[in-house]
Amino acid sequence: MVLSEIACEDDVIKMKDFGGTSQELCVDMQGSQHKWRGFFFLVFPMMPLGSLLKLLLKANSVQEILSNETRRYLCASFVRNLSQLTNHGLAHGDMKPDNIVLTQDENGVIGTALIDLGSAGARHLPVSWSVGTINYEAPEAYPYYPGSRLAHKAKPFCPKKMDVFNVGTTIFTTLF
Repeated sequence: MVLSEIACEDDVIKMKDFGGTSQELCVDMQGSQHKWRGFFFLVFPMMPLGSLLKLLLKANSVQEILSNETRRYLCASFVRNLSQLTNHGLAHGDMKPDNIVLTQDENGVIGTALIDLGSAGARHLPVSWSVGTINYEAPEAYPYYPGSRLAHKAKPFCPKKMDVFNVGTTIFTTLF
């Protein structure tokens, strides 16, 4: 099982619990009722340092300076995280600052970990769909978005190439 192999890596958030149910779940979301029958859940530890996006927005809003060295260190850390996925034959599929959380080890060293593997899949198999975030997507994914005028030109593309583009845009966002 690939996920159990990845869970042994140091920079991967350890799952605390998981489960599922066939019972109905009713949730009131902004005044409208939503019902689900049968669902699966995963429980992960709380990440009090938040996401990379949260850190970048905070630094920009209060004119704090994140040193270039810190920004490069964070980039190297999340590239290493993605490398761990690719070593196991997976592509993330939705790499962006909001899907990178900040971690801290027992010595206080800050690192990163990837979350939201809902779009992850085999990195070498061509796909003909996209569920990533459009601002970080490779151009070849655009025809797959609802209402795209390019839908007639859609061709299968390789998820590992998408991850390369996603990580490039995420590095750019982090550095600049």
